[in-house]
Amino acid sequence: MKTKRITQIFLCLALLIVMGGEMILSAFSITASAESTGYTNVLTDLQKDSSFNPDNYPAKEDDTSVQVIHIAEGENGELFIYVYQPCDAKKDYKAKFINMSLQNPVEKNLQYKLYSLTWLNSNGVFDKYIVNDFTVTSSAERYYNIATVYRPYDKTVDTSSEAIDNIQCKGFAVGQYWKAYYYNNVLFYEAKHIDVVDIEIQATGTVRYTEGFKLYVDSCDSHYVAFSIKNYNVEQIYDADITYTINNYEKSTVYTVGGGTTTKLTSSEKKDSEYLSAKEVGSNDGDGWLGKKYSWYRITDVTTFKKQVEEDSNDTFSQEELDGLAKSQFVFRFAETEYRLVSSPNASVSYYSEAVNIGVLRLHFLSDGQFYNLGCVSDLVGTDSIPELTVDLLDNIENMEIWEKLYALLCLIVFLIILSFFFSPIKAVLKVIWEGIKFIFSMLCAIITLPIQLIQQAFSKDKPHRKRKRR
Repeated sequence: MKTKRITQIFLCLALLIVMGGEMILSAFSITASAESTGYTNVLTDLQKDSSFNPDNYPAKEDDTSVQVIHIAEGENGELFIYVYQPCDAKKDYKAKFINMSLQNPVEKNLQYKLYSLTWLNSNGVFDKYIVNDFTVTSSAERYYNIATVYRPYDKTVDTSSEAIDNIQCKGFAVGQYWKAYYYNNVLFYEAKHIDVVDIEIQATGTVRYTEGFKLYVDSCDSHYVAFSIKNYNVEQIYDADITYTINNYEKSTVYTVGGGTTTKLTSSEKKDSEYLSAKEVGSNDGDGWLGKKYSWYRITDVTTFKKQVEEDSNDTFSQEELDGLAKSQFVFRFAETEYRLVSSPNASVSYYSEAVNIGVLRLHFLSDGQFYNLGCVSDLVGTDSIPELTVDLLDNIENMEIWEKLYALLCLIVFLIILSFFFSPIKAVLKVIWEGIKFIFSMLCAIITLPIQLIQQAFSKDKPHRKRKRR
């Protein structure tokens, strides 16, 4: 046992030497801003470690990955990321994000977050980045638990499911846990390999729920992402961290001569880390006339998802979407946004939202009887403004209980009566409808009472007539 402990200490010391220890630290004592050229060159930094050999990182034209090989803290609270990009000579990719937790990976309540990167400089296959909007904490021990690094998606070399509306970034596994601390005023780094969950996103989209009749078109878009898990036999997901950005748009169309269509981005809402629970429920409002409120769990298996939405709607998924869902195991229904269309004789304005940079950052799950809470590797994908399935007014009526239908009919009658006081044509139409209703009602009464009248006539014929006595 003692020998094993000595061996572990020796290996840790060897790892510190390989990682650069104090020699690497001196390379990061930089005070310049990210926009300046004051940051030292990436290769200059790495070569201050006598164990670093650039020959171990050859150029490979067919390797389109980006790989994190080191991190470092700056003296002004910066966090630097060093990346090896093998195909630099052919494709000059730049990393955009990392998926990182700042907690010891053995902790129960891990939280992962998407951090953006700014490129500082390059030398051959090596790139140096700074983590944006980040300041190193004053804790005695700092943890950098990195699951994924992302670069822009390249359709010439990358592949993805056709059921994904759009894709922004390709994710590559890092699986590194770094611990930084001072000992005798010297900054040390410890690095270990960590397990990550390999997620393959198979489909994205929206289900559009009509909120009911209003003076304009009003609907709720439920955004979802469907995925499979490649390296674990996941039986159940309890909670997760995801990332996404909602982009809100306004689209104006003018029907007159010389008119056209203009679309503009009105706002964006970025979620660097959004917690999802299997117990959490999402819903639409259903607050218009003939509107109906639907609800769903945020985390569900794909079979339950398909069954629920197909029961709610007479619409069907496209074959492309069905193929993507067939390859999936789980679905996250992570956000609801409004779709609104306001029309006039000469123009229309629609308000809608699209989700981009959707990614799974962490999963807490059950696999083969064991519980896991791990960082994830996935691409960053998106949804567009075209729904994969629509639940319309007729679906709402069909899905209503009988008392809901009667209530909706009563509301319509009251609404039309009120409207008739202001619009004489509607009053005339209502009068015709009322005469029709009275006629139908009288016919129904005649049909219902006909058997009774026939029976009465039959009895009256069989009854003997009595002569009245004369006085």
